[in-house]
Amino acid sequence: MAVAGTSVALPQFLKNIELIKQGAEARVYQGSFLGKPTIVKERFPKLYRHPLLDEKLTHRRTVQEVRSILRCRKAGISAPVVYFVDYTSHCIFLEDIVGSITVRDHIASTQKSPEERLDQLAKKMGQILAKMHDEDVVHGDLTTSNMLLKAGAESGEMELVLIDFGLSYISSLPEDKGVDMYVLEKAFLSTHPNTEALFEKLLKAYAASSKKSHAVIKKLDEVRLRGRKRSMVGANAESTKKIAILAGTDVTLNCFFNNPEHVPLKKITVEWGIMVDKETIKHLVYTFQNESGKVHREGSQVDQTGLLQGNASLHLFNVTVADEGLYRCRVIITPNIYKVSSQLEVSARPSVSLPETATVMEGEERTLMCDIMGFYPENLAVTWLIQNGSRVARGSMARGTVSRDVCTGMAVPNPDGTYSVSSRITVQATTVGSGGAMYICHIEHRSYPDGKYSKSILLTVQVPPSISDIIKPTIIYAMKPTNLKCIIKRVRVRELKVKWYKITANTDCTAASNSQSMALLSHKDMSDQANIHSEGVDHVSTLSICLSVSEDQAKYLCVVLYRGRKITRETTVSVKVTPSFFHISSMPQIPEVERLLVLCCRVEKFYPDDLHLEWLRNDGEQVRTATNYGPFSDHERMYSMWSKIELTVAQEDERAVYTCRLYHSSFPGPGYKDVLYHINTQDEECTLNLCIKDFCPEQVSVTWFKDGQGVPTRQVFNSPPSLNINGLYSMWSFLKLSPTTEDYGSEFRCRVVHIAQKELEERVFTLSDLIVT
Repeated sequence: MAVAGTSVALPQFLKNIELIKQGAEARVYQGSFLGKPTIVKERFPKLYRHPLLDEKLTHRRTVQEVRSILRCRKAGISAPVVYFVDYTSHCIFLEDIVGSITVRDHIASTQKSPEERLDQLAKKMGQILAKMHDEDVVHGDLTTSNMLLKAGAESGEMELVLIDFGLSYISSLPEDKGVDMYVLEKAFLSTHPNTEALFEKLLKAYAASSKKSHAVIKKLDEVRLRGRKRSMVGANAESTKKIAILAGTDVTLNCFFNNPEHVPLKKITVEWGIMVDKETIKHLVYTFQNESGKVHREGSQVDQTGLLQGNASLHLFNVTVADEGLYRCRVIITPNIYKVSSQLEVSARPSVSLPETATVMEGEERTLMCDIMGFYPENLAVTWLIQNGSRVARGSMARGTVSRDVCTGMAVPNPDGTYSVSSRITVQATTVGSGGAMYICHIEHRSYPDGKYSKSILLTVQVPPSISDIIKPTIIYAMKPTNLKCIIKRVRVRELKVKWYKITANTDCTAASNSQSMALLSHKDMSDQANIHSEGVDHVSTLSICLSVSEDQAKYLCVVLYRGRKITRETTVSVKVTPSFFHISSMPQIPEVERLLVLCCRVEKFYPDDLHLEWLRNDGEQVRTATNYGPFSDHERMYSMWSKIELTVAQEDERAVYTCRLYHSSFPGPGYKDVLYHINTQDEECTLNLCIKDFCPEQVSVTWFKDGQGVPTRQVFNSPPSLNINGLYSMWSFLKLSPTTEDYGSEFRCRVVHIAQKELEERVFTLSDLIVT
């Protein structure tokens, strides 16, 4: 046997122990560890392999061997105790099974003994191997030399111990376990002639001890059939096996040949290649010649130890889609040539990107995108399924074409040889139920175990936020606090921001509302005067204002910002001032029958100027002979207005009532107020009035007297001074009374005092000619 790696320096801890065996893959030493008899197995570097690949393969084999031993021991299968593992030097410190004998030697020494002893051994071997395969441990090198017998510590019965797990791995495939049993059968029958019946008893015990044995025995029969074809010396006993795997995994392509004479490695030539067809090679993968292996595809390996046992199987690590193809193994042992073909089918399972949930705004549409990336081969089908409640329907679909609802693009190649494709479906909100709908991206591809895969997204309809118009009082009075409000619904408070702005009356509000935010901010920011009240996802933003008449027709903006969107609401405010004075005066103060009576209705200090006056009699007849004066504006932009009617008092007018009806936008519903005048008779209220004109400054004192005595102030009303267009002030003073016969001849005096007078002025009224009824 050739010795590999002898030029590499031994680790320090191996220099004081004895080398007892060396093979193509490892050296075996005998010594002690922590005072216990120990076997040390060292996997040394292989100079014919690339250092990085060799390190990776050696580390993997070491890990696999230890993992298999531990799994067997955990299942109750006797195997050496693992004392220590050094992954740097790739050394495994194992229990030395002292006092043991190999099964090979035991069978050789007892073959002429009674059959019962060997039958019990075969039964025990079958049971142990069934137990090992049930744990999905594939030994990889089952021979009677790798099984030891030692006396049990308590019962004294011979205990079967499995050793040398150097080629082991974990697999649940019946194929791998069948090959494991086939290797044992070939080694068993070649080492121990005339033991076919004994091996059949081993298989019978194996089958009886495992529920999974049926599939393994079936695969063993298939492997036997392939083995018979391979043993046809000098012939091209060639069969093609199809193997399907996923990209990124490892695979072993089996290649067994007949080597009954155990020819040395130097006489064995192995050639693995990917073929165009069964005769034309495309490129080489791995070759072995003159006891040296050459890797043509990185990550490929043929176990040289296995070659001596008729196993030229190719191990491919981290398979990619580029590795797919027809592989041929050709083994030359002059003058014989053995050929085995394997069809490797590599599939790349795609990653599918589709959100778990999505929303569509009420009245809108939403496109759902299913991205399918990194699949191989190119042949892939996509279907959209729609589930509303318990009903599942197929979305309209045409592969490679665009329909109204679904569009699936063409597969696009990726640099690694895989493909990607996107499929989308456009959904109208009206087709989604109140509880939402499940949209399923259904994919058919050979990389999936059953050829199918689905990923779903729950689509729900979201009612958009509600932003009200700016709410304001019906009438806004000057110099009185007023609130403007905007109601926002269905927005989380952390997503919401509300800004208030004031635009002057001469601003082009249309341009402002459509402008960018920087232009909007050029107006007066009123946000610091606003507050917001929230209840869950509903909010009320309130702006407090107090306006003067100069701010009439001012425009206000409420800007609502949420989720990157901006919604603007605009309103114009109209300022009102209710008339501070309105009254009907008469001339003369006391009406007289068959004489002219002039009624004057004076309205002062109102805004705006949209005042309308009507005169009515108590019988419902409208007086159409009224004369109106004004409205007139003062320096405060307030307005005043007069209206008069003239009539001759008749005897039947004694109890007549005249109404001056004022219509103005400052009055709440019904929008008008009435001022009444009764034709004065005994015990009927009448009014004495005095007009004071053209004075300045506006401070003036007016006092009323009756027969020299002061009149109670509750009977007196003075209008506020109003500025005339000539720059001087005017005002009215009124005295209300209900005359009786005792008031006949009474003298009423009105005294006016002003800073501009040289002496006070008075006006005197005497009651006479009362109409007594």
